[in-house]
Amino acid sequence: FLKGYGMLLNQALQSYAVRFLVQKDYIPVQPPVMIRKSVMSQVAQLASFDEDLYKVVGAKEDMYLAATSEQPLCALHSGENLPEKDLPK
Repeated sequence: FLKGYGMLLNQALQSYAVRFLVQKDYIPVQPPVMIRKSVMSQVAQLASFDEDLYKVVGAKEDMYLAATSEQPLCALHSGENLPEKDLPK
């Protein structure tokens, strides 16, 4: 656990790093931590892992806890063809 000045230093370093990258045209993204079942079924094998994933049921659609940021980022670009020139170098 980071507490007090250690936590403040950690936050300052993260803020500095993000500011530095934004100045170099980096676009920061904070992906959601919960994903709708319809989206999760496109990026994970729900038939194999449904019981292993944390989920919230009872809403309009079941929601799953994202295991990695790749899952919601796939949803961000769903249906897109990204040109090679737009990919990170």
